[in-house]
Amino acid sequence: MHQTSDRYEACRTAEDTAGRARTRERVDALVLTSTRRKHRILDAGVRSGAPLRNDTTLVRLAAGGRDVHTSVHGTAPDSLVGALEAARRLLPFGRLYAEARPLLPDTTWDQAAFLDNTAETPDSLARLLTELQGLAEFVGPRQDVSLRIADCVLTVDHRATAFASPEHPQAADYEVSRLELRTLVEVERAGRRIRLWTARHGHRLRELPMKEMLEEAGWRGAAMLASHAKPGPGAGNTLMLAPRAAASLLGLVVKDLVDGFPVSTGPFPATVLDDPTAVGGYHVHPFDEEGAPSGPTVLLGRTGTRTRLTCRGSGDGQGTVALTGHAARGGESEVPEALPSNVRLETAPSDYAHDEYEGLLAYDLRGDGVQRMRSGSCFTVRLDVARLREGKVAHGAGTVVLTATTAEVLSAITATTPTRSYFPGRTHSVGGAWLSLDLSALRFEYVA
Repeated sequence: MHQTSDRYEACRTAEDTAGRARTRERVDALVLTSTRRKHRILDAGVRSGAPLRNDTTLVRLAAGGRDVHTSVHGTAPDSLVGALEAARRLLPFGRLYAEARPLLPDTTWDQAAFLDNTAETPDSLARLLTELQGLAEFVGPRQDVSLRIADCVLTVDHRATAFASPEHPQAADYEVSRLELRTLVEVERAGRRIRLWTARHGHRLRELPMKEMLEEAGWRGAAMLASHAKPGPGAGNTLMLAPRAAASLLGLVVKDLVDGFPVSTGPFPATVLDDPTAVGGYHVHPFDEEGAPSGPTVLLGRTGTRTRLTCRGSGDGQGTVALTGHAARGGESEVPEALPSNVRLETAPSDYAHDEYEGLLAYDLRGDGVQRMRSGSCFTVRLDVARLREGKVAHGAGTVVLTATTAEVLSAITATTPTRSYFPGRTHSVGGAWLSLDLSALRFEYVA
């Protein structure tokens, strides 16, 4: 694939920076470039904002068994020289380290799957609104509601990354397009209307799961407009979670696994998989911020086996750690830590038809209150619930307060659709799918 000017600039800067190492020094350089632009798409036309550019160069200097990390906004040579000089002064106080070996081979990276150079053309933007309107007309009647696209905002973030080191004097590099589609959907039911925002993320405009987004918005809006009643005996013990709610619940599971909370031995009906190369995942990369190759890693297997994510700082200082390709800067610190990338559930193939579902639907997981309340190994969440009949909202069903451990949530899974949507957070993304849970295996109560 033709190398863009951003990608070329990133490679040149990374190679130049890494090449400034003195005798017995090691310099690793990671260059991140980003060009972000927002487009508001309406029937009257498209209004596009000015592109916003942000470049960062991350530098690691190592010598004598210690290393120091620093960063520079931009790619100016003078700034990089100054950053290296500052790192040399700090090196005697740096972190003790030992070189580590990558666990995975170099990743086979299909650049075309993660890049969309036509997303911002006038024709593409006009077709996007037309397609959304057509899907709204298709989805609405199937849910016994009317859907209308009231507003649409597409944000496109083109990113180029390059890494150079003594092992990679010719920089390794890649490009991705990060798309965010936010849509204001007006839902009408029985003469009453409500507007709500919904969103999906991905890499290529034509592959965004827009039908799933509108299905979720339609059911959510219908539930908020419907009358409310406590579920009767016929509601059953199955609870289906919409993709965003499922991703929020899985996010708590991921936090437990990454933080090292104990999880009982399986078997579980699903595998928790972290995949830095997942198509559609917002946090994709063929190599991490330390240059280690990245690839799918099983956080929790069906038998209860776990894999610890690692980076150079994860070891004991003796070089015994194997790098899983998960080094990233997650907070204010310039030192990489081991963080997940794109996490999803992997289950056996299923013919689960979510659009024909009858029973309880959890359309939202509360973002406040006791969402993250803990008691030992348990967490508590509040799920807003509706009763579905023949794929249509019969009535709202209040809130289900669910208390469970990670093992209990995973054990209660009865079916799921393939993951098509990833919901990004600051450090990683979590996959969401239509997820079915057996309530009889969990501790829960209904509240008004």
